[in-house]
Amino acid sequence: MDRERIPEFRAAFSRAVAAVAERIVEPTLEIDAYVELPDLTLDLVADISRLAPFGQGNPPLTLAIRDLRITSSATIGRTREHLRITVEDIDGNSRTVFWWQGADRPLPDGVFDLALTVRTSDYRGRAEIQAEWLDARQREPDAIEIEPEPSIEIH
Repeated sequence: MDRERIPEFRAAFSRAVAAVAERIVEPTLEIDAYVELPDLTLDLVADISRLAPFGQGNPPLTLAIRDLRITSSATIGRTREHLRITVEDIDGNSRTVFWWQGADRPLPDGVFDLALTVRTSDYRGRAEIQAEWLDARQREPDAIEIEPEPSIEIH
């Protein structure tokens, strides 16, 4: 390429990149219901399971919980590819969530919202809730409005 044509090439390349960037759509996750950690009970999971069988035409419900923090995480599985994560809400309620194939993924830092599915697991003969991590969204800090100091005019 001739040197004098580099600016023309840059401009054309920038326009092409901008055109492609406009068509890039961020993937979305449809949330069926927002719940709180204490809402995740065996009764709720039993009600959800009445909607089964889940499959291509009937996906499991996606629940979301706002304002969580991670209190612990550990890799699990024979090849250490899964995560067992304990999350906690602002009231101190906690829940274990499993992130299948999540060991190589970054965990959110600070406060986040979590999308998950739930089902009943029969672990050692005892029914319990198994919560499965789908996705997380980092929470942005709340904006603080700063008002200017009132001006006082003295005459």
